[in-house]
Amino acid sequence: MIGMVDEKFLEKLRDYFNKKYKAEFKIDTKPIFKDEKWHIITNSGYGVGVHELVDGRIEVYSNRVGDFEDVVQILLDTDVYGSRLKKAKSEEERKRIWAKIRKEKEEILNDLANGKWGKYLEEKFLRRPYSGFVLRLYWGEEVARRISEKYKIDVKYELTGHRTFFTSVFNPEGMSEEQVFNEIARRADAVHAAHLTYEFDSKGKERFCKEFVEKVRRNRRLLV
Repeated sequence: MIGMVDEKFLEKLRDYFNKKYKAEFKIDTKPIFKDEKWHIITNSGYGVGVHELVDGRIEVYSNRVGDFEDVVQILLDTDVYGSRLKKAKSEEERKRIWAKIRKEKEEILNDLANGKWGKYLEEKFLRRPYSGFVLRLYWGEEVARRISEKYKIDVKYELTGHRTFFTSVFNPEGMSEEQVFNEIARRADAVHAAHLTYEFDSKGKERFCKEFVEKVRRNRRLLV
């Protein structure tokens, strides 16, 4: 930020977040992660967080909007292998099925983490039940694009490990504390709006996914 961390500034920011998002935020000036100098966070499911990175940039982010480990696990346990598990006639057969589930889960999570989303746009994956988790990723990118355009702020949809969230980063160099405060507040509004849109705009999501799948299939037909 600007020189040494100003705890009064952080307290002002925390109090603003408490009131704005009706949640309890806490300040940590000795965070456990080496890439940050301080952070302000909450356990509220629909809050925001902010921290200063060691390079001086400030990142404002939403709480996570998806845990793809859980999504993929449920998908494999129920929709993909559920009937086979129920019909298994021995413990040995169930063990073989669970081994397949673990292997497939690891492959999917690795693909998502390494940006290999396009693989799941193949026709066999666009058929249920595989379409759900990959379309959530593309919906997240679309939400970030829409919110960026609406708020005139650069908002990104990030996947770290198997969790996703919205984030917005800026460099406060040359700004006064008031300017930094206002910039954090603006970006918090944007990432929070992105989170709510992602989670609750079901009609918008349904329309986007339908149009997205049709576009993919149309482009594929043109290549044949």
